[in-house]
Amino acid sequence: CMIFFFQAEDGIRDYDVTGVQTCALPIWNQMDFISNNSKIIGNDVNIDSNVIIMDNCTIIGDKINIKSGTVIESGVLINAETISIGFDCTIGEKCIFEGYGTRQHKKKAIQYYMGDNVFIGKHTTINTSKFIIEDYGVIHSSNIYGSYPLEIGYNVWIGQDTIINTRRMVKMGDNVRIGARSQIWTHSASGEKIGRATCRERV
Repeated sequence: CMIFFFQAEDGIRDYDVTGVQTCALPIWNQMDFISNNSKIIGNDVNIDSNVIIMDNCTIIGDKINIKSGTVIESGVLINAETISIGFDCTIGEKCIFEGYGTRQHKKKAIQYYMGDNVFIGKHTTINTSKFIIEDYGVIHSSNIYGSYPLEIGYNVWIGQDTIINTRRMVKMGDNVRIGARSQIWTHSASGEKIGRATCRERV
């Protein structure tokens, strides 16, 4: 098992992209990190150069693969058996990808997979048994939870404050658009009324 700890130091300052001061240093095997007490724990860890991992992130997995150009902002937690993040992805600050179940009986996710050029907005939670999103996907600050997998196709856009429940498996095709504050449920109680911008599986 390999455990890496990264500490920010004086280095290259870059204001061009976000206007936020950043620091890129080659710390391990020509990998570029911006981090303060961040850690990566895994048996098989492969991280390309030009990857930015900011302060206080934790990434735990048996197999971890992060491609070049990816930015993981501060306070992110990712915990799954297999973690694969493609080229030029962004994971916003304080996102949590942590399996499913109650706090007392949390079960580790099997897989978190992100294709290339995926954007996950800050404070998004993805607590499912398996999560797959293909290239050019966008999720803005949403809450995804349930014990079954969620599979999202190519070029999908999900607006902020969306709730997606996966008490049964959810699949989204390519080019899907889901507006802000929508709700997608895989179950409903008998006689329940369904409000505006809510989608449920027929029972």
